[in-house]
Amino acid sequence: MLAPGSGSKQRTRLALRWRQVSWITCWIALYAVEALPTCPFSCKCDTRSLEVDCSGLGLTVVPPDLPAATRTLLLLNNKLSALPSWAFANLSSLQRLDLSNNFLDQLPRSIFEDLTNLTELQLRNNSIRTLDRDLLQHSPLLRHLDLSINGLAQLPPGLFDGLPALRSLSLRSNRLQSLDRLTFEPLASLQLLQVGDNPWECDCNLRDFKHWMEWFSYRGEHSQPCPGVRNWEGHP
Repeated sequence: MLAPGSGSKQRTRLALRWRQVSWITCWIALYAVEALPTCPFSCKCDTRSLEVDCSGLGLTVVPPDLPAATRTLLLLNNKLSALPSWAFANLSSLQRLDLSNNFLDQLPRSIFEDLTNLTELQLRNNSIRTLDRDLLQHSPLLRHLDLSINGLAQLPPGLFDGLPALRSLSLRSNRLQSLDRLTFEPLASLQLLQVGDNPWECDCNLRDFKHWMEWFSYRGEHSQPCPGVRNWEGHP
């Protein structure tokens, strides 16, 4: 037999526990809503791979509401002609960025400053004519860089100094007439280099780079087997 008042106490305890459970459930639900990244309008987002696909939308500006946790950002096949220096601010988790097939003609010096975990950068088929030497200095993990089909006539000394992990580099179909071997010597991990379809001016200014290319090929023959290590197109 229950003591007098014990039933009331038990009901009170159950009520308190129910309130606690309800509060915890509500808190978890609110936390989950806050943790889920919002997807920019018209873009497609994959919450598992953290990929944001804004390609082929005719965009003239980068969406301002990109989730901070984004790892892959696809902006190819748009109408981007200029980017503000803060376009990718706070995207420190970004690993892959594709800006191919746009109308970019120059890039702000600090455009990639926050992209410290970037491993792949696609800038193929734009109208880029010049690059700042410090453009890539904040992305030391970069492994793949595509600058093909642009209007580059020269590369600034020191452009690749902070890229010890770079494995593939495409410079094909630009306006390059000569290159300085010192620009490429810091690329200790380079395995694939494409420089074909450029209007090379074969004079003595190109001799040092030619010697570096020969060394690059020799290194590929005597390093560990790796497909494409000798795939350097269009040597002068």
